[in-house]
Amino acid sequence: MISREDICATCTDYVAAVAAHDTDAVMRLFTSGATQEEPVGSTPRVGHAEIRAFFKSSESFPFTVRRIGPITVSGNVAAFQIRVDFPSGDAASMTSTDIVSFDDDGRIRSIVAIPDPDADPDVRG
Repeated sequence: MISREDICATCTDYVAAVAAHDTDAVMRLFTSGATQEEPVGSTPRVGHAEIRAFFKSSESFPFTVRRIGPITVSGNVAAFQIRVDFPSGDAASMTSTDIVSFDDDGRIRSIVAIPDPDADPDVRG
């Protein structure tokens, strides 16, 4: 079974790869049959080709991300929040909560993102 430390390291690597707009680095973290539902409620993308297309389409979009708060882990599932900043036009920020499941080798099996444009990352509580 994968360790908590390995799960946290993969979550950290995922946020760093998304922040760098590095689709190849993001894809190295996913299993071949992984699913991605972003935003929650949308049709899940299945497999590398569909997930890659999603991240590739956002490479030129100006945004920054960074993790806020701790990574919580239970078994092979983790959750964390990220702050997303959109610097173009009217600067805006939001919080997204990502729920990630892992295979026993530490690769992402599924990820569900719950973005909330009304969740101001600067407000506590």
